[in-house]
Amino acid sequence: MSSTPPQRFSHQLTSRKAQLALGVINGGRLRVALSLAVSGMALGISGCATGEAVIPSAIYESVNTDGREWTYDVSWQNTRALNEEVRVGRIGEVRDLALILASRMHRLETGEAGPLRDRRTANLLENLGTATQSRSVEENLSRLKVAAQELQDRFDAAEFAVAKELALEVLTISRVLVDEAPSPVE
Repeated sequence: MSSTPPQRFSHQLTSRKAQLALGVINGGRLRVALSLAVSGMALGISGCATGEAVIPSAIYESVNTDGREWTYDVSWQNTRALNEEVRVGRIGEVRDLALILASRMHRLETGEAGPLRDRRTANLLENLGTATQSRSVEENLSRLKVAAQELQDRFDAAEFAVAKELALEVLTISRVLVDEAPSPVE
């Protein structure tokens, strides 16, 4: 009998930190739909319409499979990893962790993770997108540091609804920063 666990996802995560964030390693590699989510998700920088999933089903289904205690423990680790990634400037990894943390915070808040396709989330993302677009890169980097630390603080205080909103803010800012990063010269 093989000791390899069954694969739960069909796409690889874009970063090792994001792989560890989900806590599902398979033969040294985690397969999940996050790369698809990050590159092709219907969520635009300015928000999403009701009905569009912010969190891909592969992520929220995985979060729902994990127990509440596991979700809490891994979230504790993820919030600290997120702040470290912000500190060293790995914005792509910040983006990946923020997406996972938004799903985990929703699970801790409501008891079940989901796609976050409600009107309230869409309005929040629209407002966050507008604010983010109006700031300079330096201002966004500064706000990213503050929001990431606030996310950790609100999580530690068991204020999961606020932590979820902060995870969505970190996600929005990091997406804008990744899109504004200069392309490597060939």
